[in-house]
Amino acid sequence: MNELPTRVPARMKLADDDDAAVGLLYAQARGDVVEARYPCSEQDAVTLAALQLREEQGDAPPEDEAGEVSSAPLAQLARYLPEKIIARKQDDAALRGKVLALHAKLDGYSRREARLSYLDYVRAWKLYGSSYFVAEPTARTAQGAGEGLPASVVVAINAKGVLVV
Repeated sequence: MNELPTRVPARMKLADDDDAAVGLLYAQARGDVVEARYPCSEQDAVTLAALQLREEQGDAPPEDEAGEVSSAPLAQLARYLPEKIIARKQDDAALRGKVLALHAKLDGYSRREARLSYLDYVRAWKLYGSSYFVAEPTARTAQGAGEGLPASVVVAINAKGVLVV
């Protein structure tokens, strides 16, 4: 996956009718999901993978030479799903099947609609647009203040607030 040289802050309001802005935000969100910067459930990952496949393949479901629905576009699952989701499954074919089944239900979605749906889905998450920081206690006092705290935590800060991850 091509990395973007810069990141667009999520707090910036870019118009959904601006194709260049939508493309940039979509590429950034897709990378954040696949690289697991946004933790998500298997169902969320499958839904987003189906939208990504729809964006890439268009309206027609992928078919092989025999006219059967092909999973060839999903040969590299890591382009569509976070590695954690793939590693949890014994059978990649089952994951491919879920993505293709949902992809088929998206019949009629244009490339643009798939991108916007992907963005709407991810924007609803609490962690969308977060910047992450590792926080560590700076001092432990003689009275024991700070005992029992983890050595470090990850703090996510975005326009919605501050979250300890």
